[in-house]
Amino acid sequence: MYYRMIRLRPIEIPGYLIPFILKECDGISILKDGGEYKQILIEPKSVLGQFLYARLKDEKPIREFCLTIYANTEGKKKVFSTEIINFYNAAEFSIDLSFDDLECFYKFIDSYFRTYFCFFIKGYCKGNVYKSKIKKAIDEFCDMYDLYEYGYSQNQMRILYYRYTNNGVLSLFQNNNKLNYGFFGVT
Repeated sequence: MYYRMIRLRPIEIPGYLIPFILKECDGISILKDGGEYKQILIEPKSVLGQFLYARLKDEKPIREFCLTIYANTEGKKKVFSTEIINFYNAAEFSIDLSFDDLECFYKFIDSYFRTYFCFFIKGYCKGNVYKSKIKKAIDEFCDMYDLYEYGYSQNQMRILYYRYTNNGVLSLFQNNNKLNYGFFGVT
């Protein structure tokens, strides 16, 4: 008897996106089995919903997408897993997105995150009179999204901020960069 092995390609979700999604998306949090689930409902006509809907193969109407994030603590580290489910109605659902579609979805969220980073720093600097405004803005942003826990430094963030503002913040949406390219993957 001959068996074919199916190899699944894991999707790397950059760790910094998880705190961003958890803090910036409205959803229901549930504590269960020592971990925490957060379910985020995404309407099909929203920007994120349209992005996901465009990647589906069938034309079946979708009531909502559900992005579920599970967080658990193992030792001193937090471990996360995610999934996106398509709900057609109260009884029917499926997981129809390919690995490439999911990777594109996280690239899409990553572009929002990077744009938010740039505008946060710009707004913080406009509204403050501190001598080292950019440093304070980067520190506050990194604290908000636990970025220092992921090993990112003040200097690295400053360089990236200037790179984005020099290239134009919306260039993040016009170029087909790899996930992580130009933000934390390149210094």
